[in-house]
Amino acid sequence: MGRRRGSNNNALEALGTIVIFALIASFVLKAFKRWSLEKINYFVVFITHISRTQWALGIVLFICVTAIFIILIYQMKSRREERRKEEEVKWKLNQEEKLFKKNLEETQRQIKHIRHYRTLNELKSMNPYAFEEYIADLYRRKGYKAKVTKRTGDGGKDIILTKDGVLSIVECKRYNETKVGRPEIQKFHSAIIDERAKEGFYITTGNFTNPAIDYVKDKPIRLINGNHLLKLIDEVS
Repeated sequence: MGRRRGSNNNALEALGTIVIFALIASFVLKAFKRWSLEKINYFVVFITHISRTQWALGIVLFICVTAIFIILIYQMKSRREERRKEEEVKWKLNQEEKLFKKNLEETQRQIKHIRHYRTLNELKSMNPYAFEEYIADLYRRKGYKAKVTKRTGDGGKDIILTKDGVLSIVECKRYNETKVGRPEIQKFHSAIIDERAKEGFYITTGNFTNPAIDYVKDKPIRLINGNHLLKLIDEVS
């Protein structure tokens, strides 16, 4: 019996709370409705009493405020775009400066490298692979893009040259006494054909045999012996 009475009391309390909240909500809604109607009536009265001159001034004021707002937005966008362009220009200048410094350092390195070896004895004392790198630097100073091929299986070419879209190849022989003969030049000619190169430069610190010189008369091959190489170094350095 005690439990039933407690349950009934809780139900009555909940019902009473709901009724109270309903009354409060009804009162608030009526007050809000009354306030809304008063404000609407006031607004209608205000609108009906506005003269044409006041309407015109209001419209002009609205247009001016809107125009000012649009101008401010446009200026903000313009400033943002100007800042973006300034940052882009600074970045490009920074990249160009880095590239210029890199090219300058590379140029100085090439010139220093070339000037380090000025006689045939000095050139002949070089390691064969170092000699190839030296010749590559020599042609870079002449405006070519030069790439030294791998040390084994180079297919009869030590350096690949490109300039203005034209491909050329170079073969280097750091000889002391041995002369380059016709068979070696014929092999080099085959490499030119295989690579579809426009011409080839066969460079040696020694000299060429007469059959080799005769062979290239009608071929796209330039033979550069030791003395010619020294002249080329003087021109570049």
